[in-house]
Amino acid sequence: MADTVVPDATKTKLEAIMQTMIALQKDASEAMSAVMGLKNQFLENQLVAKELDDVPDGTAVYKLVGPVLLAEELEEARTNVRTRLNKISEQLQAGNNRVHAIETEMEQKRASLIAFQTELQKQEMSQMQTM
Repeated sequence: MADTVVPDATKTKLEAIMQTMIALQKDASEAMSAVMGLKNQFLENQLVAKELDDVPDGTAVYKLVGPVLLAEELEEARTNVRTRLNKISEQLQAGNNRVHAIETEMEQKRASLIAFQTELQKQEMSQMQTM
């Protein structure tokens, strides 16, 4: 039985699909890593918000800016943390949307790869039957 020879155009197409898959996997990994970082920030800020909500009104609150503690109004601190939580939440949503988009594209490329491999196998079977 003779070995089947894969045409250069087929090899090129297969390599292009594989390179796209590798790039998408890298993008997905980076996007998931960014989402995990945002989740950690969100959880930390939720903890700070809860602590600030438990502080009685009129209590002195300080904010660490570099090596210096600066006095900050309690209500201003609460507002700043809520604003930060909203921004992080928006970034989380955008990050999750990006991950979902990448995963969808990966599924499409995976399906394309499977279809291409199936077609290639059909061609090989056809070649073997004609020999």
